[in-house]
Amino acid sequence: MVALAILVVIALIVVLAVAISGTLQPGAGGVSAAPPTAASETPSDIPAVVEPVASPTPTGPVACDPNLVALTIKGYDSIKVSASSPKFALTATNTGQVACILDISGANYNLTVKSGNDLIWTTAHCAEWVPNTNQVLDPGAAVEFSITWKLRRSGQDCEIVKGKLKPGTYVATVTYMDVATARKVMLLTK
Repeated sequence: MVALAILVVIALIVVLAVAISGTLQPGAGGVSAAPPTAASETPSDIPAVVEPVASPTPTGPVACDPNLVALTIKGYDSIKVSASSPKFALTATNTGQVACILDISGANYNLTVKSGNDLIWTTAHCAEWVPNTNQVLDPGAAVEFSITWKLRRSGQDCEIVKGKLKPGTYVATVTYMDVATARKVMLLTK
């Protein structure tokens, strides 16, 4: 296949040289060619050779694959309903074989708190509750960040609903790119 491509390139070079010079020089057996015609200037029976173009290769880390990000969530096991703004410590670890860029933002992370099926609070109501940064993570490296929950219900457009929550079991779930998840069960007490 490569040899055929080389022959085609050589043939094209010879044809182009003849077309450009207009005539063959006498001396190689006294042969001369007639001036080229318009039809012979661009022969259609000779296949064109197209050089393959290499696709651009990333020169640095690319976005982390959510399937290769392991999440953990830490927080209180038990907390009083009257406590002020507990923080969840979230850790994301690159489990892949290459460095990647972890985009920490409300667009990629969602932290929800539920009691049973009752949605209590979620960062989906307010992207500002999630830090906004990019971190380059080497293979096996982790980054930790925190999200504060005010122990209240959330509403659309960053609203915090007044009124204390009732004692009971609550579950915090963090999700990255709707793929990687981690959960933390906690007990709210009087």
